[in-house]
Amino acid sequence: MKATHTVKIFGKLYKKGEELPDFGSLKAVTINGNIYEIEGLSADESKLPTTVGQGSQVFFLDTKKVKKFNESDKTWYSVN
Repeated sequence: MKATHTVKIFGKLYKKGEELPDFGSLKAVTINGNIYEIEGLSADESKLPTTVGQGSQVFFLDTKKVKKFNESDKTWYSVN
């Protein structure tokens, strides 16, 4: 899908006409600057964004697994 207008998704700006990535079930439920709290299904774990800020976290509803993002190495780490 292409952006129909300029939009910011998970910390990255997409301009009109640019291709938007598929994040599947992942949705931002809270945004504070570039820190995101994300919820979704574990099947979409490979679609986690790496354009978010340090301290962002995801909660997988189906497995109750939580991951936190480390900005310095652009990696999501399990915390439980």
